Amino acid sequence: SLRPHVLALYAFARTANDFADHPDFAGRSEEALDHWEEQLRRCWHGEAKHPIFVAIAETARRFDLPITPLVDLLAGFRMDLRVSRYATWQDLLAYTALSAKPVGRLILYVFGHRDPDRHRFGEDLSTALALTGIWQDLGRDLGRDRIYVPQEDLKHFGVSEAELAARRPSRELAALVRFEGARTRAIFERARPLVDLVEPSLAVEMGLVWHGGTRALAKVAARADAPFSPRAPLSVADKAWVLLRAFMSARRSVGHGTRFLS
Repeated sequence: SLRPHVLALYAFARTANDFADHPDFAGRSEEALDHWEEQLRRCWHGEAKHPIFVAIAETARRFDLPITPLVDLLAGFRMDLRVSRYATWQDLLAYTALSAKPVGRLILYVFGHRDPDRHRFGEDLSTALALTGIWQDLGRDLGRDRIYVPQEDLKHFGVSEAELAARRPSRELAALVRFEGARTRAIFERARPLVDLVEPSLAVEMGLVWHGGTRALAKVAARADAPFSPRAPLSVADKAWVLLRAFMSARRSVGHGTRFLS
């Protein structure tokens, strides 16, 4: 089973994320992340002691993982400690290149996919999911003095930081949220061929992620007039729809992979 290896990667990232975000590490997040990276590098030299790194070492050995995606993830967590505003869309994408794209690469490595085409689609899927989470968490991030919406977009739509801080909905803000949602949907569409490029078993997983992500994004757009509300969870009906679409996508993926790579 590949599940233990995926869980090892998740545990590595989840713990690092706690170092960056959890109040218990306030004032010592950088130190904790530095220590985590030191243990990661020792792990690559056969010196793993922490249970998570013992598991990571086995995963790295079995799948010949490069260390770079894991180091990039830590750089993304550090960026959250140092950067609270993004001037441009490209600046925000530079952040997701560290905080999101490595996840797609690592998962595909574990499933035996190393070709650039699949990795490009996997990186797009991870990016779209991360951006969806950002638009879902506008209110929560404001509470931590983080604004991921690019400053250039705030200016273009006529939304001030003061309005955000006051958590005051407006037509301008609703238009901005819908705009960011449309941009993110385009990235989901760029990632869509991945479902047809992997084996049926993984296609189901990728289909669940893709359809679940786009469904969550649709809820963000639908609630653009109340952008500071807590995340709207997927309903039972949503989950049933996502599951059905994922299995239908997986069935279509049989025999389609070579079409995209030819």
